[in-house]
Amino acid sequence: MRRAYISFLLILLILPLSHAQNSLLDKVKSKYESSKGISAVFTIMQEGTQGKIVGDIKMAGEKFVLNTPEIISWYNGKEMWSYMFSTREVNLSTPSLSELQNINPYAIINGYKKGFTEKTGTPKNGKQTVTLIPKNKQSDFKKIVLIIDSQLLYPLSVTIYDKNNKVTQIEISKYKSGLNYPDRTFVFDKKNYPDAELIDLR
Repeated sequence: MRRAYISFLLILLILPLSHAQNSLLDKVKSKYESSKGISAVFTIMQEGTQGKIVGDIKMAGEKFVLNTPEIISWYNGKEMWSYMFSTREVNLSTPSLSELQNINPYAIINGYKKGFTEKTGTPKNGKQTVTLIPKNKQSDFKKIVLIIDSQLLYPLSVTIYDKNNKVTQIEISKYKSGLNYPDRTFVFDKKNYPDAELIDLR
């Protein structure tokens, strides 16, 4: 299920993936950028595995904190700390651009803007479907289907179909915006994890 964490980070919450101006996903992007910080709870379910993962995320601009049962990751826009509960180790790194495209939902914007064809469905019951189809046939994804709240402009769910025919579904709830997080929110605080071993990978 760890792959599902990556999939979640790739797609969740900031979805300005369209190359067309004034598209639904551009509106989602604008809504996020004016939100001054958001939080949400997510549930990840992956085909072929038992159980599900429930976690939460806080985001502001390029910064985020991702909290799951196995790991907490903090990213302050430059450095990332990842704390593993099982080992009590926290890895500190300065992610490269390619690494950020796998872990940071904001860093992948430019790559996806030109990488997908967007098909937007007709609004129904306050929801709207957006299907993203990769232009590159070698992509890891076959398609990504998003259900958007057409009034509040945030994703309610994301379903990812990968090239190996695996399906990952992400449901998003308890979305809150207008949260002015202090910068320290996105930095690992040793005081909260006194037994953690810091491994500096920079």
